[in-house]
Amino acid sequence: MKQPYTANLFWSQDPDLYTFIEQRKREVSDWIHNLQEAELADEAVTERLLQQFELDPLDLDIENAEVVEQGSKRINIRHDHRFMTAYFDADEFGEEPYANGHYITFGIPYSGSALLLTLRPQTYPNRPFSAEIHPSEVRVTIEDAVAFTEESLSKQQRQVFRVLKGCAESAKSYATQFNGWLENEGANLIEKRRSALEGQQSLVQQLGFKVRKRQEQPGNVSAPAVRKKVSSFKQLKASNQSQVLDMAVYEEILSICRNMARVMELSPRAFVAIREEDLRFHFLVQLNAVFEGQATGETFNLSGKTDILIKHEGQNLFIAECKYWTGEKDYEAAIDLN
Repeated sequence: MKQPYTANLFWSQDPDLYTFIEQRKREVSDWIHNLQEAELADEAVTERLLQQFELDPLDLDIENAEVVEQGSKRINIRHDHRFMTAYFDADEFGEEPYANGHYITFGIPYSGSALLLTLRPQTYPNRPFSAEIHPSEVRVTIEDAVAFTEESLSKQQRQVFRVLKGCAESAKSYATQFNGWLENEGANLIEKRRSALEGQQSLVQQLGFKVRKRQEQPGNVSAPAVRKKVSSFKQLKASNQSQVLDMAVYEEILSICRNMARVMELSPRAFVAIREEDLRFHFLVQLNAVFEGQATGETFNLSGKTDILIKHEGQNLFIAECKYWTGEKDYEAAIDLN
């Protein structure tokens, strides 16, 4: 579970929410521009786009806020007009003025992206509200250097909650509008990318140019006429009856992975801006083009954030750990099993 952290609610301007949305739109365009032919032909490419970039709109449940903590504390009174004398006395000695006061912390449930709690939307507070952000609750503290009365506490609570509610609704509106843009414009951009790729291929064919093949072939990166069943298993004689891949199948899998890596080396500009998850997806395309699973057409799948794996009868028979190369030391640390 993600650890709670402290942040100013709806206050960040680096970037603010508008700038963040615009940056995300550019990321969408770049992602679509870098799609390869096989990916564009995949009917699930739009679904992948939504999974990758869709924002979970923020809902701040003000009505179900609860008191989670209360007590006494030292409170800075530098900007409290009721303590002007104490402020000038402290300022004379270069100190910050404090007074004994009280605080009450409210827990406000929320759903959606926690990121939207911090970026400044169109409606934002006139001063920062520091809060502790938990996975499903944001904790806001109201404090006063003078003992709370029913009237003063109620007034502060209503004012703070009204501001936060307005900011949350503004942030939710941004996210909802972006998701609508993503669903409509994203699909249009994918179609434009398909059309552009088809146009380039058609132009080359119409002009009658010969397409030269590389002398150094990157290997098997296209689907064969007949996909292979990954059925070459060997039973170990151990009591748990574990299974392993036939070495010939294992070596062919490694060969396809090496060939895909070589493709990336030969065309670096096509892959330089692609995210880590999408780079792994390219390996999956090639592996699933060659091998067909026992019960499903997709033998190889992503597992979590790092693994490419093949399963048979509930057992993992092949696992590929994908890592960026950052040096020999980090490589040795990554494969250390101790």
